[in-house]
Amino acid sequence: MYTKLLEVTLENLKRRYTCNQYFGLGFIQIKLEKEYRIHFYTSLLPAIIDKEDIHNHRYDFTSYILYGELHQEVFSLHDGYTHNLEEESCQEGYMPKKESGKLCRIEKLSEQYLIQGSYYTLDHKTFHRVTSTSAITFLKRGDHRKNLAEVVRPINGFKICPFSKKVSEEELWGVVADILSEAKKDISSQ
Repeated sequence: MYTKLLEVTLENLKRRYTCNQYFGLGFIQIKLEKEYRIHFYTSLLPAIIDKEDIHNHRYDFTSYILYGELHQEVFSLHDGYTHNLEEESCQEGYMPKKESGKLCRIEKLSEQYLIQGSYYTLDHKTFHRVTSTSAITFLKRGDHRKNLAEVVRPINGFKICPFSKKVSEEELWGVVADILSEAKKDISSQ
C-alpha cells in the first residue's frame, strides 16, 4: 500500500496496473489489483463537466491524499422535486433504466478541504462530490456492497458520460509522469 508519495514511481505503477483511464471529471484513474486505485487530479486534461455529479459508490472506501488538496461535499437526500436520483454503473455506455429515476431534493451536510497527509473513509451509501485541480490520492476500496451506484442530478441537468472524452493510454502515462515529477519536486522543496 502506498502511504507516501515518494513510494509511488511510474515504473511501479506500470508494472502493477490493470487499467489506466481518464475520467472526464478531471482525474486519471489507475487501477491496481482489485481493491486499490490511484487518482491523479489535474487541470492538464480538460474536465468535460463543470462539477462532478453528487453520487455514492458500490463499495466502502478509504482515500489517502498523497499530494495536493481535495475539496469534498457531503449531502443527504430528502423527499422533494428539485433533483433526480438514478442508478449508475460507472461503465462506459451504460444507460440506466428509465424507471430507476426518483425525485428528491438535496441538503449539504458538510464540506471539507483535505490536504496532503490526511484521509477520509466513506460508506457506500454516503452521497458526496469531490473537486481538485492538483492532487494525488490512493484509494483502498472494500468489496461491492451493491450492483449499482446512485447519481443525483438537477431535474433539468444533463447526463454526460465521464468516459466520452477519449485519451490514449500513452498520453495518460505522459500526464501521470508530469504530475508525479512536479509533485515530488514540490515535496522535496518543502
